Amino acid sequence: MNTDLLILFPNAIRVSYPLEDQSYYWYIENANQYIGIPKRSVSSDQLALLNIFLEPFLLHTEELNRSAQQMHWHKLLYQQDSAPLPKIEDGSYRFIHYNLPNNDINITDFSDAINGFFHDPVICWKDPSSGVIIENTKSTLLTNQDFNAVIHTLESDLYAHFRLFIGNNYPLSNEIITYFSSEDTCFKTIRLYNSKDKVITFSSAFLDLLLLGKNQTLCITLAKNLLGTLENEKDLLQTIMIYIKANANATVAAKQLFLHRNSLKYRLDKFYEITNLDVRKFEDSLCAYLAIRLLENTN
Repeated sequence: MNTDLLILFPNAIRVSYPLEDQSYYWYIENANQYIGIPKRSVSSDQLALLNIFLEPFLLHTEELNRSAQQMHWHKLLYQQDSAPLPKIEDGSYRFIHYNLPNNDINITDFSDAINGFFHDPVICWKDPSSGVIIENTKSTLLTNQDFNAVIHTLESDLYAHFRLFIGNNYPLSNEIITYFSSEDTCFKTIRLYNSKDKVITFSSAFLDLLLLGKNQTLCITLAKNLLGTLENEKDLLQTIMIYIKANANATVAAKQLFLHRNSLKYRLDKFYEITNLDVRKFEDSLCAYLAIRLLENTN
């Protein structure tokens, strides 16, 4: 620890990870060391100087989520307070969950980098090592493939390791807390068994959960979240199943459905807009098929 700092604050401590103790100001010394200084020992002038010469470690959500909008989302998602939140715009939203295993990152630099990829996102921190990026689906959304470039840029520019889980699109309603919580649980679970993939899609996570057989209840919840708005769209779900069973052959599927190929394409596009699953792709196709079958066998 800096000798001058120890002389000035003899009660300061050095730890490998900050304690959940609000009586300390925390600062980053290096990648694996943090300095804690008792708040009662620091005057306002000293605090201003410390924040200039040392890098503060933001431990508490009020410090991590500085804007009113961030705090509104944190209150909704992590405290699960569904009281009216006028600062949140109506519409549909997508959650991009992130995890930083080493949590050694400058919050401002991270925010600047994210704003370079997303249109007007809300970055909501759960704690110093995880959180969620919230996109309003009115804007043009990044594709699953785009997120590989996002990860590469973040890791190159910020010298940190990241993992992302790409959630689905959900309308802002009382159910959004359930949607978010199930995705959050899914991401935590998959990280225990999949240490390789830096970008985890909804499809890959759903399939891994089914293969692992670890949480059938969560799988059913995810399937309901995915397809719940299509409960009365029997024709659309039938179209998707026939298309998949036809090995994604549009000509064969259209004949079986007595549809023009353009009408079939319209239904596939509609399904993609609602679920973010492109059944023309194998992994999304398998996810859609198993989710539909799972709900059929559950109901």
